[in-house]
Amino acid sequence: MKKSKKERKYKKNNITGLIKGKTIVVNNRRIYDKYYFGELKGNKVYLTLYEAIYLLEKGKLTIEKNGKRLGAEDLIKQECKKDKQFFQNYIVYKFLRERGLIPKSGSKFGVEFRVYQNKQEKHSKWLAKVYSINQKLNVRDIISINRVAHSTNKKLLLCFVDEEEDVTILEVGWFKIK
Repeated sequence: MKKSKKERKYKKNNITGLIKGKTIVVNNRRIYDKYYFGELKGNKVYLTLYEAIYLLEKGKLTIEKNGKRLGAEDLIKQECKKDKQFFQNYIVYKFLRERGLIPKSGSKFGVEFRVYQNKQEKHSKWLAKVYSINQKLNVRDIISINRVAHSTNKKLLLCFVDEEEDVTILEVGWFKIK
């Protein structure tokens, strides 16, 4: 049976990934070179779940597990069972990506994401901490995270997600009064 033009185009533009723990492994470095998704190790690219879900939603990635194709919703549901804040973090990830920014894991800085302005940057410009709009904030926590951001020459982004999945971002930084 002959495939339609749409099916051929989908297959040509689509990259297949395999689940390995909390990462998705792809054997196509174009996704890293062109769009700066994932971490490059040898000829393989290791995607975070946030990156994989975003690419699934855009139709650029296919993920199969035990011969069954998984969708973005499948991965979100699966991960939300383990991490109650996962979907909220994904909303912020998607918000940043759709504005041309590049979020990467920020766990070693105590935040959800490091955020790069473009793929040419060696160092991220911001650290992003995600909150629910209804969540009570601990001022000491924000000061601590801001100190980490400042000591690493970054700005802190406080990212708030509301019930309609809208994102509001505040940039926090230190300044000296002269």
